[in-house]
Amino acid sequence: PRFWDQAYAESDTYPLTIPTDASSGLYYPRVGFYDYDDLERFLIEADGGIEDGLDLTPIKIVAPQKVSPQRALHVNYGDFARLFGYTLTTETTKVQPGSSITLTLFYEGLRPAERAYTQFFQLYAPELGMAAQIDQPPLRGGNPTNTWQSGEVIVEQVVLMVNRDASPGEYMLNIGMYAPENGERVILTDDKGAPLVDRQIALARIQVSKSDK
Repeated sequence: PRFWDQAYAESDTYPLTIPTDASSGLYYPRVGFYDYDDLERFLIEADGGIEDGLDLTPIKIVAPQKVSPQRALHVNYGDFARLFGYTLTTETTKVQPGSSITLTLFYEGLRPAERAYTQFFQLYAPELGMAAQIDQPPLRGGNPTNTWQSGEVIVEQVVLMVNRDASPGEYMLNIGMYAPENGERVILTDDKGAPLVDRQIALARIQVSKSDK
């Protein structure tokens, strides 16, 4: 760089190889400079901030999936995706307060959504309240719904921790999506086009037992 001329733009090309085991999602090429002697990175001023690297336009990677759901399902998420199955890895539908539930969802993209939606996962009973809850975008922001492609399979795994003070009883595991800016839920329909109540999927009944402690 010490030989660069300020009057002329310099170009440089680097090939980047995508690993064969890369997961689907958005990836940002990141560039920067560092001192060869001490490896200290140079600071870059961009978008009103100071960083040690610059994120370029993201690249969408669509990777084949080698796993399949244990339970088949067909729920349409608006016009941009369908949920075609899930795996509930807990071996029993009975759990204790403080334990975890691992859920894997299998979406198929139909087209990019209008916005990046957030998923919600709730273990809820009207008479008992909320026993567990997680709200997060797909792959924690790594694969936003507005980048989903037609035919892309999105595998989403979440771990719900049951509240330690959860009351014993039967809860429903409800899931869905909403727009984070206003909380409006995505319209969900079954395979016949009928809308789902409360725009959520009542996925499974989970029995919370009394704690052993």
